Parts: sequence; C-alpha cells; structure tokens
Amino acid sequence: NQVKLEMGLQIDRVKQALNLESVRVDSHRHYHMIPFVFKCLLELVDSHGVKTVRIPFELFSLSESLAHNVRALLSANPIKHYLLNALSRYSIPFLNARGIAYNRYFVGVLFTGNMTLSVVENAVSRFERTDSSIPPEVLFHPGAFGNNEREEIGHHLTGSEYYSSSDTVSFTPLRSHVTRA
Repeated sequence: NQVKLEMGLQIDRVKQALNLESVRVDSHRHYHMIPFVFKCLLELVDSHGVKTVRIPFELFSLSESLAHNVRALLSANPIKHYLLNALSRYSIPFLNARGIAYNRYFVGVLFTGNMTLSVVENAVSRFERTDSSIPPEVLFHPGAFGNNEREEIGHHLTGSEYYSSSDTVSFTPLRSHVTRA
C-alpha cells in the first residue's frame, strides 16, 4: 500500500507541476518492472492518467569491438538484460489488456556504463531488420566534465572516456541517424 501511495503522489506531483492530463511512466533502474510494483502501477492507471509505460525489452546485439563486448558481457549487464526481458514479457500482456501504450524496443541495458556509438549503431540496425516501422527507445545517461573536473577527477573516474566522448546520437521517426559531433 505504501508503494502504491508513493507512486500515486509522485505521478500527481509531476502532472501538477507540468500541467499534464496524462503521463508516461518509467523509473530509475526500471524499478517499475518489479512485479509487485508493476501491479501497483496498474492499479493507478485509470485514477492517475497513466497512458504509457516504458518496457525495457532489448534485443541482443554487440559492439564492433571485441574488447568492448568482453567488458560489457563480463559485468552484471547480461543478468540485468535477461531479467528485464523476462519481466517485460510478463508485463506486456497486462498493458495490452488495459490498452496502455508502451515502447516496443529498447537499447541501453546490455551495455549500461559502456554505451558507445558502435553499440547504438549495431542495436538500431538490429531493430530495423526486425521492424523498421517502430524506432527503438535508447537510454543514455549523458554526462560531461565541468571546469577543471577532468584534471581533478577524470583519471580516477571509471568510464572517464564516456564522460569526455564527443559521440552524439539522434533519432527521427521511422529512420535512425547516427552522427559524430
């Protein structure tokens, strides 16, 4: 009951702050996919204007770099990938039965902490071969070094090459475009 109450209050706060009639729900680290949390979310759909829910279903794809693949695949990411895909498969019938919209494809779990231009290009190519009419949702946690941070903490920071990368990715409906800034 506490989870349901808190979710409802958060949804209402966002709707009020942004003057929205309905919302799209996702959560940090996909906590909304935990079955009892998802059940609470479903109970809030009608009363709180939830129209769309993020589903982190991700097709398996690899980078062009063997070292990059090994780094990602020898982490907890494959376990998260498998678990979130299983939870997505479990949740989709409930969303379909309620008429709640959701994204069909997702990129960003398997290479969490290791996203590169190559990862996105390969994943998007895989999605386009599967169904080019639906663009995937791509999750990035963008970041950058502030003044003097590169010199102060950059060499200590895991993933500092990510924070200093100049790769950008943009998508347009029905066709993806990947560019280097």
